Amino acid sequence: MESKEYKLWFARDWGGMLFAYFTKPIRDTVWKEWESDEVPLSIDDSLFPDLTFEDEPLEVMLTPVIKL
Repeated sequence: MESKEYKLWFARDWGGMLFAYFTKPIRDTVWKEWESDEVPLSIDDSLFPDLTFEDEPLEVMLTPVIKL
């Protein structure tokens, strides 16, 4: 089976909650959150502790490890 890479963007909202997005989100300074055309995934807030709302979304490439 061929391994495929997945691109995700991680961003933290004003309240400190961390989310993963499948498309790069856009900062909404009025509502102080990130917007995307897709529903974000809520992620454990302890990951990427230095990432804040003021930072640009963090682009991450994920490569699943397939063990046969």
